[in-house]
Amino acid sequence: MNPKLSYLNFCSLSNRISPLIGLNQGFFNQTQGLSIAELATMPATATAIGMLLGLGTQMYSNALRKLPYMRHPWEHVIGMGLGAVFVNSLVKWDEQLKVDLDKMLDKAKAANERRYFDDDDD
Repeated sequence: MNPKLSYLNFCSLSNRISPLIGLNQGFFNQTQGLSIAELATMPATATAIGMLLGLGTQMYSNALRKLPYMRHPWEHVIGMGLGAVFVNSLVKWDEQLKVDLDKMLDKAKAANERRYFDDDDD
């Protein structure tokens, strides 16, 4: 791979090519500067990562047992499906965890404000 082809060059090139292949022209501009965790919150990205995880796990399992990589293709399909379900549920769990954490922090802040800033008649 040519090291001169950076992500920004890829984005500018893809913006020129995207109308030809039917992609939204601003998609690659929207993804610039996002971390891997933020990219994983996109549904298609999380699904693709999960499918690759399932496929890689099955191929690694076959390689460890010194079997042909694509011995039973249906196992790869099942692994890809389970990987996609796993990563999508992981993303949903992470979003729910953030919401729950925000609620807990708000409750703790309110409790601290009541404890230290309310007028006491002591």
